[in-house]
Amino acid sequence: LSNQHALRGVTQILFNGNSTNGGTLGLTASNNADYSAIFSSADLQNYRVDTGGSDSTLATSLGSTNGTFYKSGLGTLTLPVANLFSGGATLAGGRLALGHNQALGTGEFLVDQSGVEIEALVPLTLGQDVRLSGSPTLVGNQPITISGVTRVSGGNRAFYPSNLGGLTLNRVELSTSPSNNAYRLVIYGTSPVVVNGPIVDGTNATYPNGIPGGHFRMSNPSTVTFRGTNTYTGPTWLEAGTLVMETTNSLPSNGDLRLNGGILRLAGAGTYRVGNLSGGVDTNTSVVTNEIVTNEVYTYPDGSTANFSITNFVVTTNTNTATNPIGGTIDLGSLGATLRVTSMSNWATNSILTIANHGVNGSAVYLPTNLTAEQVAAIR
Repeated sequence: LSNQHALRGVTQILFNGNSTNGGTLGLTASNNADYSAIFSSADLQNYRVDTGGSDSTLATSLGSTNGTFYKSGLGTLTLPVANLFSGGATLAGGRLALGHNQALGTGEFLVDQSGVEIEALVPLTLGQDVRLSGSPTLVGNQPITISGVTRVSGGNRAFYPSNLGGLTLNRVELSTSPSNNAYRLVIYGTSPVVVNGPIVDGTNATYPNGIPGGHFRMSNPSTVTFRGTNTYTGPTWLEAGTLVMETTNSLPSNGDLRLNGGILRLAGAGTYRVGNLSGGVDTNTSVVTNEIVTNEVYTYPDGSTANFSITNFVVTTNTNTATNPIGGTIDLGSLGATLRVTSMSNWATNSILTIANHGVNGSAVYLPTNLTAEQVAAIR
């Protein structure tokens, strides 16, 4: 919409009903008006809005029962009321500001790009499933709860919660990949996160009981709390902040623990079991392309010659693996937690492991018996 009069006299905007795509309403700084009052409410509307770097609001409920919603472009689009579309919503660019629990209708909410933002204008509870094909930042002055299933899809994904009140999740599935790849969920940001339900490996047709290897990584300087029974089979990786296990089932039994910093707090009484305790291993891959030019001389049948330059490109892939030292604290809490560690590996130089509240109400840590004197001396 290149100017404020672009839709003068229009009484209805039809988003190509009965189509999988439909057209897009492109807003601009010259025209970011709210046209939701004339959006068609016919069946199967595919509401598509590109905010084009401007901010706008859709204040009228979008009433296409089996419709979908798609937001792209930079800028903020505010949805302050309940919407009736049930085919799902997609965030592919900019910021969505949500002022109602049903602002995204009732279908799956797809976060389709990284770098997008979700703002809660009220204490927000999203009842639908959320699929992360990108890594969103959560902003605003209100807490966000996802009571449906959160699925990690198409790669390693992250939440960046910086909103007041933080984020509460229910069930988390770490992969739904048709290629059988196991992915991880990473928590960055600065706000607290609570996971009430289980964190599990995702499934597909090949692995109906779970794609093995899905894991969790935390680099959040705040607090993440696990309350459910977690069965993901990949490592639990802690780099910063405090990761709280409220029950012995919250730490996957006999799973791997990578501890590079922060505090692992075993808040519930009972026995926690770790298969292998190690420092994290970072693998960095770089691709270098070199251009090689050679000069060739071609001799024609008549004896004349011509010079040719031939350019070849050589692509080299370099993979570097770095082992980080074990670091951080295992806090046994005050209720009598016991931690049993089967093995320890990747004990790099400068590793220091701190055990807090050892002996409180019978709390204890049992480490492997084959540790060297240097390793024992690095346990505080």
